[in-house]
Amino acid sequence: MTYAVLGPLEVRAGDRPVHVGGRLPRRLLAILIAAEGRPVSEDSLVEELWGGSGPRNPAGALQVYVSRLRRVLPGTALQRSVGGYRLPASDTDVERFRSHLARARASAADDRHADAHEAFETGLRLWRGTPYEDLADDESTAAIRAALLEQRDTAQEESAAALLATGDHPGAVAALELLVHAAPYRERRWQLLALALYRSGRQADALAAVRRVRALLAEELGVDPGPELRELEGRILSQDPALAGPVAVTRPPGDRPLSSFIGRDAELAVLDRLADTHRLVTVVGPAGSGKTRLAVEWAGRDVVVRLADVTDPAPLVSAIAAAVGVTGFTGDPYEALVKRLRLHGRPLVLDNCEHLVDDVARLVADLLDRVPALRVVATSRSPLGVDGEHSLPLGPLAADDAVALLTDRIRATLPGWLEQDTDRRELHRLAEALDRLPLALELAAARVRTFGVRALTEQLDDRFTVLGRIPHSTMTPHATLQEAVAWSFGLLSDEERDLAVRLWPYEGGFPLGAAASAAGLDVSVTIAAL
Repeated sequence: MTYAVLGPLEVRAGDRPVHVGGRLPRRLLAILIAAEGRPVSEDSLVEELWGGSGPRNPAGALQVYVSRLRRVLPGTALQRSVGGYRLPASDTDVERFRSHLARARASAADDRHADAHEAFETGLRLWRGTPYEDLADDESTAAIRAALLEQRDTAQEESAAALLATGDHPGAVAALELLVHAAPYRERRWQLLALALYRSGRQADALAAVRRVRALLAEELGVDPGPELRELEGRILSQDPALAGPVAVTRPPGDRPLSSFIGRDAELAVLDRLADTHRLVTVVGPAGSGKTRLAVEWAGRDVVVRLADVTDPAPLVSAIAAAVGVTGFTGDPYEALVKRLRLHGRPLVLDNCEHLVDDVARLVADLLDRVPALRVVATSRSPLGVDGEHSLPLGPLAADDAVALLTDRIRATLPGWLEQDTDRRELHRLAEALDRLPLALELAAARVRTFGVRALTEQLDDRFTVLGRIPHSTMTPHATLQEAVAWSFGLLSDEERDLAVRLWPYEGGFPLGAAASAAGLDVSVTIAAL
């Protein structure tokens, strides 16, 4: 049995509504619900039901209404005790509302702001009108209503603050405009609105919001804004970098991982540690090693700037500026980008830098100099070569991780597939044949449906053809594994390309002396570049 009192009284048994009678039985039940399990004396019930105009035999009339309620409520729901009548352990929307608030505040304390916002909104959706509408407007009821309404109003503000903390600044602006209209004297709503406007790149509107509430308070109440609003106004005017908040992810659908993250937990922890202590970290690895996926997993809700499609240095600045939310600027886009990053307050993640490595290096070096709080995480097939850079090399997956990745992806395409002992041995062979490279393993898993594990391993002499095309929504910008390798090959200088061709026959690596003999020259410098 559930009871809803955040609006007109509603009683439900499961999904079925329960009719408890007319005005007085409803009021009696609402009084007992408001007591939250505490007994209510007969005298108090009589006073709250009828006031000073009760029937000749109020005790008898009360017994009639109690009997009516007992006929429609479970046998133990309405109890008689020494102190009066009580409704113990009732499931009410008030208790559910408070439970959602507790969950939301715990999430906010753990910086899980999206979860906090969802929990706040779930609780607020329980409200249908004035709480305890069926009760009379006496002093006790007024106090209960006022306390609940304050909890609701505070929850609305905390929900908007959580939405703002997720980086959805325009969404927070829309929500807060409604909130300040509904309760214009609550200064925290104006404070949050001004902050949301500022983080949306609307500094003039943020100042206008502060001045709107200043004028309202002066004209209506004859008071000035509180210290928090006055301090915020000064910080907006000085463009305090600490006002910058998170930016919501605006990745296109292909940048959102649709599969589980397997085999790079150790590298993810190292990246998190490096990025926390160093201002520039570059994830380095060959094509298909999972650099982009690692960066996306680490970035979470931060923006990842994809540079694979930026084929010329000219639009580089504009591409990064657009990704971090620079819109509607006039003048130099680079200055607009610098200003935005000073307010941004989050790491800048640049993906696929290898084809623009010199231009990206110069840009990053200057940005790190001009924006002292900025941190940059890049992915590239070679380091950027910037002073102070720390590299995180990605090698092949560990053998067990490679098999785990193969198994997970095979089950995605063959839900009924059950791994046998012979399959595990073949999976290890297949993983080793593909150098435990994540992209190659994913492509191989998709081909198991056609060939089977053993037959696929035997077909890998022509791996580029056998492994086929890369599926849509995979994070690599290439259509095939061959294109991914060709992309790296095309970035080499003539000397590097010539050496790579000479070394092509070697399988599984080579000693430096053998490579030098094959090339007929001192290859140490060139191999270092490769």
